[in-house]
Amino acid sequence: MTNATILEKAIEKVLYEDPICFGVSVVLLSVYEQGGLLFVTVEIDQTDGTTELVDLEYKSAIFNHDFAKVFFGKYEICGYCGENLEESGESCLGSNNCQLSCNYPNPIPIWKYHLQQMVLEEDPIKYLEKFL
Repeated sequence: MTNATILEKAIEKVLYEDPICFGVSVVLLSVYEQGGLLFVTVEIDQTDGTTELVDLEYKSAIFNHDFAKVFFGKYEICGYCGENLEESGESCLGSNNCQLSCNYPNPIPIWKYHLQQMVLEEDPIKYLEKFL
């Protein structure tokens, strides 16, 4: 998939799951490339009943905390081994994955973990593709 297609599908996924994840009602109109950068055009409902067209560089969307919470989820994982703490009873003690087998697993929200990983990627949009 092209980066534009990945970005479009990622935003569509988020808006399908939570149409007001950005705090206002948003409709994705287009994803386009200009000067080697990707942009997103969205329609935002204003409080006075009007709508506004807004062009955003893609990073404004994918690195947004509200976007990440919907896209990746909000559950917590062990900050050491990555085990889902909701599924493991909030402890990774005895887990084969955790080198520390800790009772206090340094919980981190999964969306924060993935944002940190995306920042490290050369192409963060390709990182999103793995979750579509």
